[in-house]
Amino acid sequence: MDSRGFGLTRLDVRRLAFQFAVRNYIRVEHFNDQESGMAGDEWLNGFLKSNPDLSIRRAEGLSQARAMGFNRVGVTKYFDLLEKTAEEIGVRNQSSRIFNMDKTWFQLINRVQKVISPKGKCAVFKISNAQKGETVTVVAACNGKRRQRMSYQKAANMA
Repeated sequence: MDSRGFGLTRLDVRRLAFQFAVRNYIRVEHFNDQESGMAGDEWLNGFLKSNPDLSIRRAEGLSQARAMGFNRVGVTKYFDLLEKTAEEIGVRNQSSRIFNMDKTWFQLINRVQKVISPKGKCAVFKISNAQKGETVTVVAACNGKRRQRMSYQKAANMA
């Protein structure tokens, strides 16, 4: 589920474990807090130890709009348009004139919860609200001849 932006937090896993035990008539005395309706921290720690392929990671925020737009049809359409445009302006095989640019930002306020995910996973996402707060924007670009450019800007949210 974490690869789709719906990673489970520690509390989610503890609640689901408790619900699973109750529905399947499994004794729940070893759960710390039956009144809260979730398994205890000790149970979760034991579960993570017995499943070494899982780990707790800080998820990256992924807006709902971006999650919905990332599909096979959209990606194929993008690369078809990219190839057509490169042909039209005559830069398809000129690596010195084609730059790969990436813009990223660092939020100084908003934090995303940690989620449980398989070990070794490169990226873990959790759907978050729209981006808020002060950000630092970084733009890095590099072409096929290894020429690099980078800039950054700090600005308050204008919304």
